Amino acid sequence: METIIKRQSGYEPPYDSQLEAELAHSLPKYIENAAKFFKQYEVETPRGTFKIDFLVDSPKGKFGFECDGKDYHDYYRDMFRDALILCSSDITSIHRIAGKDVYSRLEDGLFAISKVEPDVFSKRGRENLWTLSTSRSDLE
Repeated sequence: METIIKRQSGYEPPYDSQLEAELAHSLPKYIENAAKFFKQYEVETPRGTFKIDFLVDSPKGKFGFECDGKDYHDYYRDMFRDALILCSSDITSIHRIAGKDVYSRLEDGLFAISKVEPDVFSKRGRENLWTLSTSRSDLE
């Protein structure tokens, strides 16, 4: 069952992990105003139902965001799962952010994603991420 997070606050606990809480606190500030923000978005696939930590449903597409804590994720299993989700749904892409990056350099990660997927983020959000990014020259 998907839960819509209110755009006004963007933060609607509880979350499954502190990583998710951190991302849910920051990401809505930067996304396109017309986008809807979901937590624990369920996707049916031929191999079962999977949940995406967050889904941004914008007029330009659906974009998944995953928080990857080291202890709970396996690269090959996650890639298989993502491939199933992408082939079985209208989700455009899934972006994974490592736990250490959520805590220490989230704006850098979101800025990099905004360069690849500008339609997810508002113009102001992209400008703010550029300003907050610590490695702007490396990501441009």
